[in-house]
Amino acid sequence: QRKGESTEGEILIISTDSRRVGALAQSRAFAELIGIPLEMAHSVEDITEVLERYRNARLILIDTPGLGPHEMQEREHQRSIIEAAEVDEVQVVVDGLTGYEHMLDFVEASQTFASELRLLFAKMDEVVRPGAVLSSAVETGVPSSYFTTGPAIPGGISPGDLSRIAEWIAGRRERPFGTGD
Repeated sequence: QRKGESTEGEILIISTDSRRVGALAQSRAFAELIGIPLEMAHSVEDITEVLERYRNARLILIDTPGLGPHEMQEREHQRSIIEAAEVDEVQVVVDGLTGYEHMLDFVEASQTFASELRLLFAKMDEVVRPGAVLSSAVETGVPSSYFTTGPAIPGGISPGDLSRIAEWIAGRRERPFGTGD
């Protein structure tokens, strides 16, 4: 198989992140570690071409740059790429250490990308006051998908069951996240 040709049932990562220093190297290292191809797409034309080459892929993950809620021009560019890719679902990665109001702003701004959003809360092993995580998910009505708890591969990710957070806040369970949970 030549580089850039799809095989039936393959998983692919497409990175659109050209903003963050080292983003490509990090994405490439991750893709190599788990043994799947990585492609870059910086425009609607790029993503359309990559998706055509990998039309038989079973799963395509599109890694976009993290944007603040007020970066309108960059968000519009990102939205156009996501729209061109005709995604089924968008996982909005929210830093669990972020304040409640910022979480709400971030999720609200992300709702322009797709009708199917999920919240993936990161750095949960570092969170000591989880109220903002629970409140932002409840307030926005966007379901949570996963919690990340560290960089371990495999591992470091668990289902985003908000009842774990609620029970922790209510004092009915111990802190549910440690490194690698």
